Amino acid sequence: MAHTEWLRTFVCACQSGSISEAARVRHISQPAATSHIRSLEAAAGAPLFVRHRDGVVATAAGQRLYAEVADPLDRLGSVLAGLDGGALTISRTPVRVGASPEIFAGLVASHLAGVSTQVTAIFGTDDELHARLMRDEVDLVVTATQIARRDVVSEIVGWHHYTLVTSANAPGPLPATIDRLARALRGAPWVSFSRDLPTTRRFWKRHLGRPFDAQVRLVAPDLRVVLSAVEAGLGTSLLPAMVCELALRRGSVVELFPVRDLIKPRPLWASARVTMADTADIARLLSSLSEERA
Repeated sequence: MAHTEWLRTFVCACQSGSISEAARVRHISQPAATSHIRSLEAAAGAPLFVRHRDGVVATAAGQRLYAEVADPLDRLGSVLAGLDGGALTISRTPVRVGASPEIFAGLVASHLAGVSTQVTAIFGTDDELHARLMRDEVDLVVTATQIARRDVVSEIVGWHHYTLVTSANAPGPLPATIDRLARALRGAPWVSFSRDLPTTRRFWKRHLGRPFDAQVRLVAPDLRVVLSAVEAGLGTSLLPAMVCELALRRGSVVELFPVRDLIKPRPLWASARVTMADTADIARLLSSLSEERA
């Protein structure tokens, strides 16, 4: 218990920048607070604060310790307060939801306001998130690829529709026909998420009648960066509609040519382990996300 008291005083001193203020907040004497800090420093084998005339500043070791203990102590404090009040409330563990940043921002986040579930966002590629799901490092993933396993339940919760966008400052009129689009894109600057460009290459071959021949100016494995590059005038790109919707509304990019009906949309899958899919919080999130299917 003494060690916990040392840590509480230490956290208060970090937050206030003053040992005397930490003593006041903790309702202990200043000598007792100083003793707590000295005992903790002796146990840590390193100084945790640099003392100066106006108070204290955490050292590198102190900052690392603060990062480790501040949140657990806060959560322990709420438990102890419940015990003191005669009503212990056990909080739910946040659901760990994995997605790419753009899918989380464009799909998942908009469905969180209507549910009470606490969520921790975890970002990664589809392959990374699928592996983390199977290692029990994430509870629910929303990805553009399905996990084909019997111990995983998956359902479609949205769609990647595509939009062909370019900078609002791009010169010349927008092409009115697919033939004019084909001429406009020949050798034109392009920005992409990867060098593979499977969707883009299929569109080129099927609708423009030739292999992809734009000039790739930038490859960035983050669709938000790709969009920023298009806004800056670096080139044209074929992007999921959810990524560029706000940019289109504010007028920083324009739709070069309507392709929504030309490119088959890709489903977005929400997946969870079978053993977790029926738990209340995950079921609630899945139900909210499934509203997007229509």
